[in-house]
Amino acid sequence: MKLKPYALLVIIFLLPYVFMCGQQDESGYTIEIVEGVKHIHNRAPLWGDTLKVALEFVQRIGEIECKDENYLFYMPWDIARDSTGNIYIVDYGNWRIQKFDSNGKYLSTIGRKGQGPGEFSSQPLNIDLNSNGKIYVKDLTFDLFNIITPEGKFVKRFSFSEYGSMFRISNSGNIIISYENFPISYVDNKPLKPVTHSSLIGVFDVESNLLKEFGEPIDFNDNQVTRLANKNYFEIDSDDNIYLTFVRKNQIRKYSPEGKLLIKIEYPIDYKKSYKFTVRKRENIAGDIFVTHMPDFPQVSRNIGIDHKKRIWITTIKKEKDENNFPSGLWEYYIFNSEGILLGRLPMPEINGWMRIFQDRLYLIDSWGEMCVYEYKIVEK
Repeated sequence: MKLKPYALLVIIFLLPYVFMCGQQDESGYTIEIVEGVKHIHNRAPLWGDTLKVALEFVQRIGEIECKDENYLFYMPWDIARDSTGNIYIVDYGNWRIQKFDSNGKYLSTIGRKGQGPGEFSSQPLNIDLNSNGKIYVKDLTFDLFNIITPEGKFVKRFSFSEYGSMFRISNSGNIIISYENFPISYVDNKPLKPVTHSSLIGVFDVESNLLKEFGEPIDFNDNQVTRLANKNYFEIDSDDNIYLTFVRKNQIRKYSPEGKLLIKIEYPIDYKKSYKFTVRKRENIAGDIFVTHMPDFPQVSRNIGIDHKKRIWITTIKKEKDENNFPSGLWEYYIFNSEGILLGRLPMPEINGWMRIFQDRLYLIDSWGEMCVYEYKIVEK
């Protein structure tokens, strides 16, 4: 059969796309564009069984038994690093920030328990630095911020009306908050209004003015499940792109600094997700009994970081936990390139720690066991 010229042109035009899809399928992922958003469907790591990165131990900061109290942490909770390599550790239980140089040498203590300028009225919880090196600390009440200079001088304190679980400071100086949603509670069998947001992320200026909100929650067809299942963690790269991972959903999203959804990433997990409802009771100081109906279903991830090559690191659970227990060896790192292609799965060090990444350094915060911070270098193999 002889093809007409226009038919030949159509075939020639489509050949690159057919070839591209074949490559993607063989590589363990497919890409589709849905309403202008790139969807990445990962099925297997691009690196296969060969890992092309490794974690090289650098140092440990903090000791359980030590004569120098500056190295004695009580529940270290978060960490930040400035452009010169100085390390700031949130010592939650001691109501202070401990500053160390790049070699782990103690430099100074910032803040203490109290009500005055530069003091913490509630335990410090999260920390980040702006492009000028100023320190932003959010306390346990989740809505109160302190801005402090690297030398420990108090700048200002302000609060938010919105409740957020974590924050980051963009290069432009804005405060990015991950909203926290709560399930319905009951007092005397009367429902209280839950804290609910229609967006996942809020962007504020340093005067606590809301600039924009974005991020559509995942709908699980159940209000209780939807509120809890949309709990997320996020990180920003050097271009202020925002990468968001869900605690109970194997999905990552990449947003532009303006809040436009650019990429939606899906990746495989090795167990089946399921959930059930549990009832939790507690009594406040006034004697009121609060009954909370909580959906209980497996975690998928709990951390996200962006390294010096803009690779995305996700702390991901390897199998369903048993009876709320998180033994060592339960977690591993899923590593993606900046476009969401799954590169490899790296075993996590035998530490049940919270991860933060700064350039080529990965830090693990052990808040409950050794109460210290471990530093690793990300090396290419």
